[in-house]
Amino acid sequence: MSRARLIIAVLAVVALLAGGVLAFTLTRSEDVQGSPGAAAGAFLSAWEEERWNELGRYVFEPPPRLPERHQGLLEDLHVASLELDAGAAQEDGDRGLVPFEATVEVSGLGEFSYRGRVETVRENGRWWVEWSPRVVHPHLDDGDRLRRMRTWPERAPIEGHDGVELMAPREAVIVGITPQRIQDRPSLLAAL
Repeated sequence: MSRARLIIAVLAVVALLAGGVLAFTLTRSEDVQGSPGAAAGAFLSAWEEERWNELGRYVFEPPPRLPERHQGLLEDLHVASLELDAGAAQEDGDRGLVPFEATVEVSGLGEFSYRGRVETVRENGRWWVEWSPRVVHPHLDDGDRLRRMRTWPERAPIEGHDGVELMAPREAVIVGITPQRIQDRPSLLAAL
């Protein structure tokens, strides 16, 4: 094979690969840009899979420390697993809304679920997530965080078989002795 044919063959392979990468990128980009559901779905997928640095790609004017806010949710709650299921997107002109169901497995406490929503906006021909703390959880405002807390309910009364209360809650009295050093008590030193 001549050197010229080899160069042409290599250039053809490079062109095919570059075309494939470009087509994949445009297709993926079009999927995200094409609808509120696609933009919200890409955002939720990145969040669920803990691809923190990708979150800003899907957000219109992302706030500072966006990845840390989402990562903090998982770390503060000691999340063992997170599942985000997007619902049907609603579109109204240049605005969209995508509801989602979040199922969170918290280490040592079990599972809880909540319903959230991702608001989207179309800017410059592309759909973006319009981020606020309410995307993380519907009851969050700026500066709020979720945290885990365990509280114990008030103890129920202990009753006998006839319904008479055997033990009622009452104020506790603590009796104890605290040691003191003899040097702190001059009257004791004089007696010795």
